[in-house]
Amino acid sequence: MKNRFGIATAATLVLFSLSACGSDDSDSSDNEPTKEPSPTETTPTEEATPTEAATSAAPVETAENTPAGTELKIGDTAVVTTMYAKTEITVKLTVTEIVEGKSADLADLKLKQDINTLAPFYVKVTGELVSGEAGGYDPATDIDGLSGDRGASPLINFGTFTPCEDENFESDAKPGDTVESCTTQIVSTGAKVDGAMYSDSDTDYDQFDGKPLTWR
Repeated sequence: MKNRFGIATAATLVLFSLSACGSDDSDSSDNEPTKEPSPTETTPTEEATPTEAATSAAPVETAENTPAGTELKIGDTAVVTTMYAKTEITVKLTVTEIVEGKSADLADLKLKQDINTLAPFYVKVTGELVSGEAGGYDPATDIDGLSGDRGASPLINFGTFTPCEDENFESDAKPGDTVESCTTQIVSTGAKVDGAMYSDSDTDYDQFDGKPLTWR
C-alpha cells in the first residue's frame, strides 16, 4: 500500500490526539391382478420429477481502472484496484475538495514543531465500493497532498482530529456503499496544498516505479 514518506517535504508528523482512538409431478397406476390364487394389488413407487430452481445472481458491476498517470480535476472520479487485507478490491475515488485550515487547529495536538510554522490543509475524499471485501478500508489512505510539484507531509493521527476525520468502510460494506473520509496534509506557513495524488506501492500507480493519479 502507501509509502507516505516518499515525497514529503518535511519529516512526517506523528501525533496522538487527546481522544482515544417446482412442484412435484406424481404418476400412479394400478397393476392388474396376477393369476395367482391370492391376487394382490401393487402400486409402483412414485417418481419425483425434479424441479429446476431458477437462480439469479445479482449482476456484478465492472469498472475499468483509470490509467496510471491520469490528471483529474477536483471533483472527478477515478477507479482503482488495490490489495487490501490480502484480497483485491476495486473502488471509485473522488477528491471532492481541499480545505485550508488554521495553525490553531493543531493547538491541542502534541506536536514538537511550532504550530505557527505549520499550515494544515484537509483533503476530502469520497470512496465507493465497486467490488471486493473492503470492511475497514479508508479511501483516503493512499491520497497525499501536492504543493505545486512537491508533496505535502501527511499528518498521521492515532486519535480523533475533528477538523479532518478519517472514515472506513463498514465491515459489511457492499458494492455501491460509499464513505467520506479526509486526510490532513501539512506544509510550511505561506505554502498551499493545491492538489492531491493517489500512489499505491508496487502497482502502476506507484509514485517511484509508476505514475500516480493526480487531482488539481
